[in-house]
Amino acid sequence: MRRRIALLSLILAAPVLVLLIAPPASGGDGDAVWIDGVAVTGANRLLGQPVWDVGEPFGGAGLNFVFGYNAGGSEPHDLTPSSPGDTLLATGVDPAMGLPPGAFDPALLNVPFRDVAVIVNFATDRAQVPSVYEAAGNEPSKSAPNGAITLDEWLAAEARLRIHCNDDGTADIRVRMENGIVNGLYTLWGVWANDTDGDGAADTIEPMALGGVPNAMVVDQAGKASMRRTLNFCPTEAPDLLTVNIAWHSDGNTYGAVAEPAMAGYPGGTVTHDQINFPINVAGEY
Repeated sequence: MRRRIALLSLILAAPVLVLLIAPPASGGDGDAVWIDGVAVTGANRLLGQPVWDVGEPFGGAGLNFVFGYNAGGSEPHDLTPSSPGDTLLATGVDPAMGLPPGAFDPALLNVPFRDVAVIVNFATDRAQVPSVYEAAGNEPSKSAPNGAITLDEWLAAEARLRIHCNDDGTADIRVRMENGIVNGLYTLWGVWANDTDGDGAADTIEPMALGGVPNAMVVDQAGKASMRRTLNFCPTEAPDLLTVNIAWHSDGNTYGAVAEPAMAGYPGGTVTHDQINFPINVAGEY
C-alpha cells in the first residue's frame, strides 16, 4: 500500500524531466535514451486520475481500463487513491468512451481478470476454462499461476523503454518489463495525436501497434519480458507520438493492428488493460 501511495505522489509531484528523459544507461548505448515507464490503471490514468497533460487540445484526456471487483454487483467499482491494495481487479468500461446502451454485452462488466472468457476453438467461441492442472491435455486451459490479481500486484509492474535514433531516420527500440503478470500476453502501442479534418490542429487521439504486428510479448515465470523493434521514425522527434503504452490482454488474445478501444464488441477495459505508460512527447504532469 505504501508503494502505491509513493508512486502516486511521484506522478503528481515529481519534476517532469525525471520521467521524460532518464539518463542514458552505461554499457555502450551512446546516444540512446532510456524512459522509465509508469504503472497505470488506464491510458493516461492512475487510480482514476490523469497522469500527464498531453497538450492542447486534449489536456488530461485518458480512459480507465482497470476497475475494482464488485462482488454481487453488476458493475465494478471505480479505482481511486483510497482503494485498498488488496482490491481484486475486474473489467469495466469508462463512461468517457461514450458508448451507447447496447453497444457491448453487459456480461463483460465486473468480471474478475482471471475469469475473462478466452477463445477456445477455430470458430472463435469464448468460454471460461479450467486451470491447466484440472483440464485434460487436449482441452482448453489456463496456464498456471492463475490466481486473482490485486491492485498492489498490478501496480508493482516496472518497465524501461530504450530509444536509439539512427542517422538514416529509423530508430531501434527495446522494452524491458519486470513484475508483469506471469505468462501474461502483452502488446505495445503508440498513442498518437491526429489531425483528421486537415485543418492543421490535432483533434483525435488514436493508439496503433508500435513497430508493426505482431507486437506481442509474453511474461516469463520470473515476471520479466522484453521486446525489440525497428521503427521507420525517431519517436523523440515525432511530436504527434504522445505516449507508448504496454497493455495486458486478460483474454490471452491479440488483435493485430486494431486499436484497443475500438475493438468491435470488446471496448477498452473488458479484454485489454493498460499497465505501463511511457511519456514521449507530453506537456507536463498532473
